[in-house]
Amino acid sequence: MARRALPYEYEIEDSKTGLTSFGGLPTYLDLALATGFLKAIDGGLKIRNGDQGCTDRQMILSLVLLNLVGGDCVEDIDKLEADEGFCRIMRKVEMHGLTHRGKRALRKRWRGLRIGTLRHVRS
Repeated sequence: MARRALPYEYEIEDSKTGLTSFGGLPTYLDLALATGFLKAIDGGLKIRNGDQGCTDRQMILSLVLLNLVGGDCVEDIDKLEADEGFCRIMRKVEMHGLTHRGKRALRKRWRGLRIGTLRHVRS
């Protein structure tokens, strides 16, 4: 069996919940990990100051994925946000590679402000 880069796998599901119409997007997340794109964002961008709100990785991935699904404006992120299955995958990807301390810090960073997986604060 091939080694998976990220913590998800494809499986056939009979139920109507938890499915995603954006099933191809996780392959782009694998590509981002394999090419070092995620490490480049984490190590080189450093746009965000402080310890609240979204990280550089979350902002950049949201915009890249929005572009891949044909979004025309930032408000189109609702297309991704409405897909329950895709949001479950994104929440797992956000925690990938983090230590227990890092995962705890990422959860703490929101302090109740987060309203979705990709839409991070109320406009």
